[in-house]
Amino acid sequence: MAAGVHPHRMDSSNGVEDAIRRTQAGEREAFQVVVERSERPLRLWLAGLAGPGIELDDIAQRAFITAYQRLHTYQAGTAFLPWLCAIAHNHLRDERKRLARHGTGALSELDQLAWTAGQESAPYGEETVADLRRCLALLQPSQADLIDRHYRQGHPLADIADILATTAGAVRTRLYAVRKRLAACLQLRAQLGGGA
Repeated sequence: MAAGVHPHRMDSSNGVEDAIRRTQAGEREAFQVVVERSERPLRLWLAGLAGPGIELDDIAQRAFITAYQRLHTYQAGTAFLPWLCAIAHNHLRDERKRLARHGTGALSELDQLAWTAGQESAPYGEETVADLRRCLALLQPSQADLIDRHYRQGHPLADIADILATTAGAVRTRLYAVRKRLAACLQLRAQLGGGA
């Protein structure tokens, strides 16, 4: 969970349950109330989990579409926001997998390389992955652990933050710094032909 943001605590009597009942009864426009009252808390929750290259707006929109399509399965009074967050988490997981398969841009490529560095088969050439492994070996143990937890093991930022007794934002900042260091190392190795 994002630091200080817990979906059970955000589910209040702000008219969401009533709007859900009205939507389930066929009043489609009532779902707009659900979106308006749930969007901010959902985005706050997602912000603690989303990594680089993840568009929060896109994930939130997909979550609301899926929630609307599955609203007939929601049981009134069972805490809508945690239910919505679970849907969003599934979309977030799928998006991470998609980015891992089809990295777009330098940042996503580096994310993908970091994630695949410990895998048996990577979508990049052996030389590139070997260079990344060499660069990873140069990291401080805490930096290497952070990369391993987030990219190879797939732990969300909020979970890592809990383990390290810090905030998801601080973890995101540390990951950004480590990625920059890895990118510089990879660039240097490319300029040197992978030799040094």
